[in-house]
Amino acid sequence: MRSPWFLAVAVVVTALVAQPSVVLASTAPAARERATGHTAATPPHRPAAGFAELAHQFDYLRQPIQVTENGVERRGSVLVHDISYRAPGQDPVLAYLVEPSGGGRHPATLWLHWLGEVHADRTDFLDEAVHLAGSAGLVSLLPQQVFPFDYGPVGDSRDRDAIIKQVIQLRRGLDLLDQRRNVDPKRVALVGHDYGGMSGSIVAAVDRARLRSTVLVAIDSTWSNWFVKFFLDLPQEQVVPYMALFDSLEPTAYLDHLPRGGLLFQFATDDFYIPNGVADQITGSTATPHVVRKYDTDHAMEIAAVEHDRDVFLIKTLGSGHR
Repeated sequence: MRSPWFLAVAVVVTALVAQPSVVLASTAPAARERATGHTAATPPHRPAAGFAELAHQFDYLRQPIQVTENGVERRGSVLVHDISYRAPGQDPVLAYLVEPSGGGRHPATLWLHWLGEVHADRTDFLDEAVHLAGSAGLVSLLPQQVFPFDYGPVGDSRDRDAIIKQVIQLRRGLDLLDQRRNVDPKRVALVGHDYGGMSGSIVAAVDRARLRSTVLVAIDSTWSNWFVKFFLDLPQEQVVPYMALFDSLEPTAYLDHLPRGGLLFQFATDDFYIPNGVADQITGSTATPHVVRKYDTDHAMEIAAVEHDRDVFLIKTLGSGHR
C-alpha cells in the first residue's frame, strides 16, 4: 500500500440568491484544512444540456504527443520513466510512465491523483502501478494535475476554464497511450481519486470509446462545493451564480455515459468530506452498470482492501499480460 495520506477537501455549501460572480480572494492551493461541524449532502446534479453538447466543451485538435524523458528508474523488472508530454503549442504535463518487461501489447491505466497533504501529485498511485506492472503486465500513465493542485480557484469563470483545460490535457494522456506500441488500445482503464476522480469522470465519459473500464474513488458530486467551502472567501450573495458556472461540468452529469466494460465506485463509511448520503445519491442515480464497494475508513482510502479490490477489478476488466 502507498504511504499514509491525509486529505483536506470537503463538502457542501449553502445556496443563496445572488449577484453575478466577481473575482474573489482564495486560499493557498495547498491541502485544505478540515472545517468544524458536519457536512451536508450535495444532491447529484443533471444539467439540461444533452450529452453531445456537454462533450463538445472538451473538443480539441488531436496531434502527435511529444514525450521528453527526464530519467528512468528500474524497480525489479519494471521501468519507471520520469517524463513530460505535450501536444505542439500546449503546456507540458509532468508524468510517470510505468512499463512492464516483455514484448507485445499490454493493458494500460490512466491514474489521476487526489488533493491531500501527502502524495497530492503524480506519485499518488505510483507504488500500485509498479506492483501491477510486475504482477499483471500493466502499463500506467500517472500525470501531474495542476488545478486545483498547483493553483486554486479564484471565484469566477476562470475556474470553469481551468477544469476544461485540465480535462483536455488528461485526454492527451490517452493520446500518448494510443501512440505506445506496447499498449493494447482495447484494454485501457481510468482510475481517479477525489478531484482526480471528478476530472476522471468527465474524461471517461467523453472518451468512453477509448476506455474499457473506470474506477472512481471518493468523488463529490459538484466542483463548487469544495471550492466555496475550502478555497474561497465567497460572499453569500455570490454563491448561487458561482455554482451555476459549473452546471455543465458536474461529475454526476457524466456518470451515465461511462464505458460499459465496468465501473467500480469506492467510498469510505467514515468520510468527513463525502457523507454516506452523498455517496448513496451518486451511486444510486448512476445508470451505467456499476459495482459499489464501501470501506470502514476515511477519505484517504489508505487501507489494503481498497487497493486489493481495485487491482482485482482492473485485472478482471482488462485482463493481464501481453497479447
